[in-house]
Amino acid sequence: MGAVMGSKNLKAIAVRGQRQRFEHDEATETLLRDYVAKVRASPRYETWARFSNTAMVAWAHEAGLLATHNYRRVRFEGAERIDGTRLMDYVTRPRSCHRCPVHCKAGIEIREGPYAGTRGARPDLEPIINLGSKCGVHDPEAVLYLYNLAGELGIDAISTAGALAFAMDLYERGILSVNDTDGLELTWGNAEAMETMMHSIALRKGFGAVLAEGVRRAAELIGRGAEAYAYHSKGLELTGYDPRGGMGTALGYAVSTRGGDFTSVYAVPEYRWEPEQGREWFGTEKAVDRLSVEGKGQLVKRSMVVSATLDALGLCKVPILSIVCDHSLRDEAALAAVLTGWEATAEELALAGERIVNAERLINLRLGANIADDDLSDHFLEDRVPDAGPTQGMTVDIERLRRDFYSAMGWDEDGIPRPEKLRELDLDSFV
Repeated sequence: MGAVMGSKNLKAIAVRGQRQRFEHDEATETLLRDYVAKVRASPRYETWARFSNTAMVAWAHEAGLLATHNYRRVRFEGAERIDGTRLMDYVTRPRSCHRCPVHCKAGIEIREGPYAGTRGARPDLEPIINLGSKCGVHDPEAVLYLYNLAGELGIDAISTAGALAFAMDLYERGILSVNDTDGLELTWGNAEAMETMMHSIALRKGFGAVLAEGVRRAAELIGRGAEAYAYHSKGLELTGYDPRGGMGTALGYAVSTRGGDFTSVYAVPEYRWEPEQGREWFGTEKAVDRLSVEGKGQLVKRSMVVSATLDALGLCKVPILSIVCDHSLRDEAALAAVLTGWEATAEELALAGERIVNAERLINLRLGANIADDDLSDHFLEDRVPDAGPTQGMTVDIERLRRDFYSAMGWDEDGIPRPEKLRELDLDSFV
């Protein structure tokens, strides 16, 4: 959206309204305090308040879903070195969004070594994995430096790192050589070469101009079989988890409106919920078994609906989804009632979220999307996880997962919302 606004030379958006500034009464203040207290009372609160999700790098390694060497592997020998518990050595102070109780952000400084003088922000889990294990980098200082460099250059750290890992993979396989890469040896873990190439990407200079297109377009430009190693969905590079380690995450990557993204789906129940919750919400305990395909259609539907609802309300997903792990929307309905006067139930909020997801689907279909876009690269469907551990031998049965999701959404076998579903959601004009 930012790119579209920039292409139109849009500088600002002004909003005017007639309502007076809202004054909190005692009942509202009580509700707000209770909401914050619920977050603080969660057993996950202290970990998130100190580390954010950065302490999950080592967990992802043990769980067998850590994106490593451009998804060749799911475990990384340097995982503990780049885990958030080790990054605390560089934290100068915690930071937070305005009045948030979580304080999941942090400022960092590197005082010694080749990156001495680096000051900036601590990355979250996904940039750490992408700039770290996915590219074979086990030096925590290099990860911190490259993350903040991406911010200074104005390029996305996750997609940039995905493009670098893709190029490193091709270099290791002999598909690319120094003649293609402007003389750079793009070997695993070569942070110096990554730094140089990041500047080239930002300036669209030399081989950097190819990688600046993202892995899907870059693979087309390179040819020579490069497409087999360009891992994306709908052109968007995947985030930190190997999809073979979580079937809900895999399905989310495939069917997300914007492609290979975790945040707009947020399928955390498969990692956090107890079997009883899976049976209550999705009809089967296996829905919250991350290695099972059963029940994932309903799980991903609910996750997408709740995610869209929270986005529309302007609420952060970290406190209520990552920390409390509550997908009921009851507290959010109460907040909306006291803060806006809109007396919506949790069910009505969920219906609004489902309407958003379906409207987004209709836009994609209008622009030419089809069932072939709700897919993952063949690597995840055919190549079994090689590393020993809980995910060894796993692949993704995307066809079964996709059918289950379409059915849960009320879409036909081609992923098109059925007329009765659109009418149910007050989208009659699109039938």
